[in-house]
Amino acid sequence: MGLGKFLKRKRRFLLILASVVALGYLGVNLLAYTLTYKPQACLACHIMQPYYDNWKASTHNKVACIDCHPYRPGTIVLSSLRYLSGAYRLPLT
Repeated sequence: MGLGKFLKRKRRFLLILASVVALGYLGVNLLAYTLTYKPQACLACHIMQPYYDNWKASTHNKVACIDCHPYRPGTIVLSSLRYLSGAYRLPLT
């Protein structure tokens, strides 16, 4: 009986831990996506002010950069972490 109870607790703990990790991963991805979805976010790292100004004055300025230049969720998180930690070299092109 003691072993069965231990295994049940261990399974419950692992399930809770997996849920917390999965929700944390989704939360970080959502935050990174929210921060990088705005076209101005690209200007923080990339030297592209003339291209941004041209896009802003164009007729398709309602289309976000990420709609045509998609990132995978993992790339968004890694790029955001590199930016926040300063682990990158400028200029990014």
